[in-house]
Amino acid sequence: MSFLPAISERAATTARRAMRDWGLQRRSERSLEELARIYGAKLRGWIEYYGSYGKWRPSTVFTALNNRLVRWAQRKYKRFRRYGETLSWLRRIAKRKPGLFPQWEAGFLP
Repeated sequence: MSFLPAISERAATTARRAMRDWGLQRRSERSLEELARIYGAKLRGWIEYYGSYGKWRPSTVFTALNNRLVRWAQRKYKRFRRYGETLSWLRRIAKRKPGLFPQWEAGFLP
């Protein structure tokens, strides 16, 4: 028997549900900086709490968040029709401004 002190599947599901309840993809009136300011403290808390022991485990949660940010950009900017094109745009922003979102700063890039 072994034990890994990292985020459990149950806690990861709860975090993903909380992100779904935020409705990021429907907040197209907000800018990316505003979204980072609104949800940054919550995300930073999750990273500090769940990422202190196993950095690889919270990656599923932050991958889901990055996917939601891609969907947000597709609704905000009509020029982004394809998922891959939008994902590469978000990657360029993450590399240019890694401190914008806490998960990007921690290394969970899109």
